[in-house]
Amino acid sequence: MWAYIIKRLIFLIPILFVVSILVFLLIHMIPGDPAVTMLGTEAANPETLEAMRKKMGLDQPVYVQYGIWLQNVLTGNFGKSISSGKTVMDLLSERYPFTVELALYALILSVVIAIPLGTLAAITRSKWVGFIFQFFTLIGLSLPTFWSGIMFILVFSVYLRWFPIVNFPSLADAPLENLKAFFLPAITLALPNIAAIARVVRASLLDVRQRDYVKTARAKGLAEGIVVYKHMLKNAMIPIITLIGIIAGYLMGGVIIVEHVFAIPGLGRLGVESITGRDYPLLQMIVLFGVVSFVFVNLIVDVLYIFLNPKIRYD
Repeated sequence: MWAYIIKRLIFLIPILFVVSILVFLLIHMIPGDPAVTMLGTEAANPETLEAMRKKMGLDQPVYVQYGIWLQNVLTGNFGKSISSGKTVMDLLSERYPFTVELALYALILSVVIAIPLGTLAAITRSKWVGFIFQFFTLIGLSLPTFWSGIMFILVFSVYLRWFPIVNFPSLADAPLENLKAFFLPAITLALPNIAAIARVVRASLLDVRQRDYVKTARAKGLAEGIVVYKHMLKNAMIPIITLIGIIAGYLMGGVIIVEHVFAIPGLGRLGVESITGRDYPLLQMIVLFGVVSFVFVNLIVDVLYIFLNPKIRYD
């Protein structure tokens, strides 16, 4: 297993190299000049604008700019934000905890709710239960997060006043208040994922329900809970874990809308601010950070396959 992990880590090097090139080129294709943004009204002076472009290295060919940027990234120098003047590392360290907590909170809610829900729908043979399950999971997949987030704010924060608005204390300082404040954005982000995971759980369990080893377990007189948990759910986990891994990767980079709706100062909002401000150094690192997170989450999922099914072996 360790040999496989080392191989995967080595294989990630060319993948991340290609991704870094794509990120750099695509961001530089965004219309606008960051030097103009940096100077503001002074950009009307051609000499001042040219001096700023030279200072920022924008007068160099794109491949030279990329080489300088890659060298700085590999040495831990992520540069400075054009709009705020702070170092990119400082900005990321300020905003990253909010995004990570929101993504993990949403993922935990998704798994904790979806697996029992999908299991219940699979082992219950009632047609009405199946119909209700399909109906509500379809709604969960169909509702846009910005709409459900606004509805949650109106109902639970404005009218009922159960949850705070625009107040996100530190988890270390006030854990209960923090979890309460993040609940609405987390459940908003989790809703479509709950529906997706629950459907996969139900389909996977229905697939293994008629397998011989399940029939044998029941013939031995094992309790239904043991049959479901030990024989059905355990053997149906591969596609479930695959989907959870994909969702976890997307959650790290897909919280932009929810962060805007709930005014959470995370990486999503910071990314939008960097786009509007043509803040190349900051935007490049935010996008690259999200891609790297997604890649490593998928590596973790591949490793989990071995623990879930010892028969799996990688060359």
